[in-house]
Amino acid sequence: MEPRILRLLQSQDFSFIWSLSTLTALAAILVTYPIVLALYRVTFHPLAKFPGPKLAAMTLWYEFYYEVILWGQFTNRIEWMHKNYGTSKGHL
Repeated sequence: MEPRILRLLQSQDFSFIWSLSTLTALAAILVTYPIVLALYRVTFHPLAKFPGPKLAAMTLWYEFYYEVILWGQFTNRIEWMHKNYGTSKGHL
């Protein structure tokens, strides 16, 4: 950058942008949002009435674990869930 622009940026006080209250609010949002989203998906979402593992209903990490960590076993897990929880005929 040009020295003139650097001097201009250094002369300005940008500390108000990242004040303690702003960082606290941002942290509160980052913690609260996933919790509220998970509760919504398990209780109020239209698909919440269907049986199945609640972790799979809350997040995509369930599928990630079986697809990436266990190398593509999510299809087998879906078959197991259909045997264990049953199928929902006529709902879709």
